[in-house]
Amino acid sequence: MTQLHEIPVREIGTRRPPDGAGSVQVQMDPSVSIGTAKCFAIYGKGGIGKSTTSSNLSAAFAKLG
Repeated sequence: MTQLHEIPVREIGTRRPPDGAGSVQVQMDPSVSIGTAKCFAIYGKGGIGKSTTSSNLSAAFAKLG
């Protein structure tokens, strides 16, 4: 028979703010052209919004055609 013991646990460390906290909303300027660019590279450390930025750029470029 297995015996379980309750062990008190306390949380350590700090909590990160929710995704998007401190983000900036940007409105597209239709007069800006990206020319013939086909590829954008986004680089940075973890947790700074690379995936969110990539998704937003993809959606914006899709709207532009």
